[in-house]
Amino acid sequence: MHPSIVACDPAAALVEQADAPMTTSPNALEVAWNVITGAVGKQQLQDSAGIGLESESRLWKRFTDVLQLVPSGAYCPDSAFAQKRRRIFAEPTVLYQRCLTHGHDCPLPYVDYDHSGLPCTDNSRSKHGRAFFEGQTGPMFAVWALRLRRCGVKLAILENTVDLQIDVLDSLLIDMYDRFQIFVNMADCGHSAVSRPRTYIIYALSGQYDLLFDPRELYQLASKAVKSMHSTKPRDYLSAPELEVQLEAMESCRQRGLTYVPGWTDLSYVLNQRERRVVEELDALYMKAPDALQASLLETYQNRGRLGHYLDYPGIDKFTKLLLDGQDCFSVTLEDGRWWLSNGENDLELTKEAVPDLPATPLELVA
Repeated sequence: MHPSIVACDPAAALVEQADAPMTTSPNALEVAWNVITGAVGKQQLQDSAGIGLESESRLWKRFTDVLQLVPSGAYCPDSAFAQKRRRIFAEPTVLYQRCLTHGHDCPLPYVDYDHSGLPCTDNSRSKHGRAFFEGQTGPMFAVWALRLRRCGVKLAILENTVDLQIDVLDSLLIDMYDRFQIFVNMADCGHSAVSRPRTYIIYALSGQYDLLFDPRELYQLASKAVKSMHSTKPRDYLSAPELEVQLEAMESCRQRGLTYVPGWTDLSYVLNQRERRVVEELDALYMKAPDALQASLLETYQNRGRLGHYLDYPGIDKFTKLLLDGQDCFSVTLEDGRWWLSNGENDLELTKEAVPDLPATPLELVA
């Protein structure tokens, strides 16, 4: 049976959740914590937790713009990042800013711990012609680093995409801070069917900390333990009751000006002409694959519930590479849309579950 959009029984789309990985993945936190306490020692963790660090997470709920830490016009937006950095580092720090909590200017608090997720726009692979630090978001990193230096923040954690230019970031801080970098993905917390690679860069003020355990090694230990016990497949996120199937079909018909067919289980009639063409091309691509590869792919589809293709994704050639490389996870950067499923025997319907940034709504695809 080759993959295509076919009729399915909505009742068969229900996934038994009692033993599903989706229900056990939340236990990954407990597994990771047990590994951490076992490696570092519970008493040492309790002693270090008593230091009383003030978290940065509260700060930007009061002060909204990191660029306001330096005077307006401190640098030329069109200049290179190296020039912006020199100008920013030469400016005084603005110690008072408009406070959203009190409605007037308040002093910027000093903190021991900074946890920031600065914009990843210019570092993201999804951006055509990304400029990294030379882009519009570059000055934010310089101002962020300036505050760490001026205020003597003891521990800073920065989250960003994996292509962040670490050498440029180090040039802002490495003379004062020791750096530890961790690469993470959703599989590390049990959701292996979702792909969202990220990196966390830890900067610790030199001479101001005791290293209980290398955070990179500790993360690998915790991640290995979690992945050995918890792992999801794309099909674990696919389920829908009959009512939800029909409501989604009804809404899709309303949006597209189509006539809704009550109780009809083959939802291919809601696809537009372009989506139908993509499905035909995908079916043809699958059928043209060598017999051995085709059999291997079909077995993988049946056993692992792989998703085949996103109907709004541009370029069959890109999908061909994904197919041959064995891509079997959601991409969380895509827009809402419909998926081409790999095998009608899956009998699954798509519903939104507690998956970070899962770009799907119930039953916008069938298999």
